[in-house]
Amino acid sequence: NWFPGALALGDTAMTTAMIYLSGNGTSDLYLTYFVIILIVTMPRTPRQMFLWLSVVCLIYGMLLYQEFRQSGVILEHHLLRIPLLLVMALFYSRTAESARKLAAYDSLTGLPNRHQFLRIATQALAAARRDKRNLALLLLNLDGFKLINDTLGHATGDQLLKGVATRLTECVQRSGTIARHGADEFAVLLEEMLSSEHASYLAKMILSTMAAPFLLDGREIFVTARIGVALYPQDAD
Repeated sequence: NWFPGALALGDTAMTTAMIYLSGNGTSDLYLTYFVIILIVTMPRTPRQMFLWLSVVCLIYGMLLYQEFRQSGVILEHHLLRIPLLLVMALFYSRTAESARKLAAYDSLTGLPNRHQFLRIATQALAAARRDKRNLALLLLNLDGFKLINDTLGHATGDQLLKGVATRLTECVQRSGTIARHGADEFAVLLEEMLSSEHASYLAKMILSTMAAPFLLDGREIFVTARIGVALYPQDAD
């Protein structure tokens, strides 16, 4: 989460330095650029982004009104700064969102990565302790994945991982969180588990689904998987 803010800060610092060295810098111009940092680091949803842009435009509009009262005119390049601000804000917002996805999600499968999963699991565990609810953690490991990579190539291995992620998503649907936990490992977190039988049933369904062959590049590839199940609070606190 620090990267988008650091990117905006670095770009803002360079832009401000260039403006200062050119001798065209004004206090409202500095304000315009530095407020971009807030736009990047604060919003997390489109609605928040819209609210922040509205606030910034309101502030800048007040500056333009004050300039008009003092001089009776509004300079053209000051008006052009408003769309410039909007464009830069949207650019940084998209850059920030891309950076967050790269930091939190696996680029191959689109699933949360290990770091993001640990964050989600930690929050879920805290909520389960507070609300006295049950949790289940399933860890799935593919057998022989390295052999497939070595014999059929990494491209085929990547297709297999995508296929496994798709089948896991179909099995779990909205009842849990799926993540890529390692090179050939996947994790499933069940937060709305009514009983231990639910976790056992899901584990058996996943193993049954993985037993079906994967059609990769016109070949039927068979893989086996192992699943470990841990329950909260039965197995750990």
